[in-house]
Amino acid sequence: FTNDGPNESNCEGGCLDAWPIFSAQNIVAPSVLSNGDFSSFNNDGTTHATFQTRPLYYFANDNTRGDVNGHQVNSVWFLESVQ
Repeated sequence: FTNDGPNESNCEGGCLDAWPIFSAQNIVAPSVLSNGDFSSFNNDGTTHATFQTRPLYYFANDNTRGDVNGHQVNSVWFLESVQ
């Protein structure tokens, strides 16, 4: 989400309905990524996972592993599929 900053989420209200926060502990990255790229921060009592300090979200309209239906939504959401 291009409106976010490093370790800062600017998705609120209805935005979170479409883009729920991704929260996970002890992420084990696939071999094409580094575990060190993943971290988290606390956002109003919710742990928010990050990739290279960028907050991670789900897209509510993705139904199957690998879906990237939210890619380029409103020219501010950009997704990558890692399988």
